Amino acid sequence: MSSLKPRRFIWRCRKCFFEAEVPYTYAEYTAHLQATKRFAEHYPNLTVRTDGNPAFRRITYSVIQNDAVVVSKNKCPTIHFIINHKKMVQAFQNFTPPVTIKDISKAAEKAEPPGR
Repeated sequence: MSSLKPRRFIWRCRKCFFEAEVPYTYAEYTAHLQATKRFAEHYPNLTVRTDGNPAFRRITYSVIQNDAVVVSKNKCPTIHFIINHKKMVQAFQNFTPPVTIKDISKAAEKAEPPGR
């Protein structure tokens, strides 16, 4: 029998992310998104959902196997949080933003004085 005791897995991710922006043309972005969706079709444990009306401009989050969430702020300084608390993961899965980027843009258009 092995003398090794089970330990909690620790994801050493500081080298997984890079600080620089990756420039995409719109065509490259849509091709990458379509390739990602096709990839997900072959793996039942992978689900890709996009939001056409996001709540945040520079913050993204990904739920990993209903066990963890990776929250990333994409502008310098780049910050990543890995959350593996069951109730927090559920909160991200069920998140409905009270205000979205489109709502903010509409409000700004209404507030702008005429003739500008």
